[in-house]
Amino acid sequence: MGDVEFTSATSVASHITPVPGGVGPMTVALLMVNTLKSAERLWDQSRQLRVKPLSLNILDKVPSDIEIAMAQTPNQSRSLLVRLV
Repeated sequence: MGDVEFTSATSVASHITPVPGGVGPMTVALLMVNTLKSAERLWDQSRQLRVKPLSLNILDKVPSDIEIAMAQTPNQSRSLLVRLV
């Protein structure tokens, strides 16, 4: 499984097949399939989150960071945790 030093592995492995030139096309293809499956699973999980973005209130004058922070209503940690789970 994986790259090994062929001559030393033959003494401990019951079966071994050398791969001339390194990783073969089948390994690359399976890595791509698994990467795609992982990305699809992550996408599906992210779409199931029940957290909704805040609505935007567009202002003419761009407020400072302090003004933005002071205008927010904080969530209690427990409330936020329940919404995430």
